Amino acid sequence: MSGFTLKDRIQNKYLREKFRIVPMKRCTDLTYVKKDKSRPKKTWLKNIRNDLFLLNLNENDF
Repeated sequence: MSGFTLKDRIQNKYLREKFRIVPMKRCTDLTYVKKDKSRPKKTWLKNIRNDLFLLNLNENDF
């Protein structure tokens, strides 16, 4: 289409000048994703292990 290949290794600024392409501005506001800062959910096994730890017991005691 343009006559160039990746092997030609021509910089973007020269291609923009040749084809009169206006550089795009980055849309940082549109790509922003709110991250959830809540704690990870506890599993049943983690709760049991925590209870055993609080009671000074081990899984092998049973």
